[in-house]
Amino acid sequence: GYEQLEVIEKVHLRFLKFILNLKSSTPNSMIYGETGRFPLSITVKTRMITYWTKVLTAPDNKLVKVYYQYFHNCYRNGSYKHPWLKYIEDILNSCGLSFVWASQNFLNINWIKTIVKDTLESQFIQEWHSSVENSSKCTNYRIFKTAFGFEDYLTKLPKDLRNAFVKFRTTNHRLPIETGRWRNIDKSLRFCTLCNKMSSTIY
Repeated sequence: GYEQLEVIEKVHLRFLKFILNLKSSTPNSMIYGETGRFPLSITVKTRMITYWTKVLTAPDNKLVKVYYQYFHNCYRNGSYKHPWLKYIEDILNSCGLSFVWASQNFLNINWIKTIVKDTLESQFIQEWHSSVENSSKCTNYRIFKTAFGFEDYLTKLPKDLRNAFVKFRTTNHRLPIETGRWRNIDKSLRFCTLCNKMSSTIY
């Protein structure tokens, strides 16, 4: 299924924030970046394309193939806008595979499955980089997080150190650079309380 993917992803992100012991307000880009997780929609879309290819390669007398051919003809001539077929077409178009939809033909199942999965993941990583680059909350995060991927400290550090480190990296702390945001203090005035330096320069 492909409906309510946004709701499913909210549950996914809420779970990740829960196991990392982070606030719900933590930017999603940091959660994806630290865990190396992709949105579940990518898995859903890849599985949908895999199922679609299996329908196309099924024997012509199989009920699902007969059903598909009938509704595809209706969809193609505009007599019926089948939402599932529209979603399949959109996935292929977004992956640069419009010719596959037009021809209803492809090399093999593994070929198209790999292309769709890799393309969707590459597109997400590009969006992730853009989100980190343009977010004001990621000013310090992007200094030490330059590549998308799982961070080994999450499994190598003891739980107490892991919790402290992930909170530090994701601004889940009470350093002046963060608490000043809550109090609407200008960034240039958020000084460290332990020295005379600006807190934004200490990490």
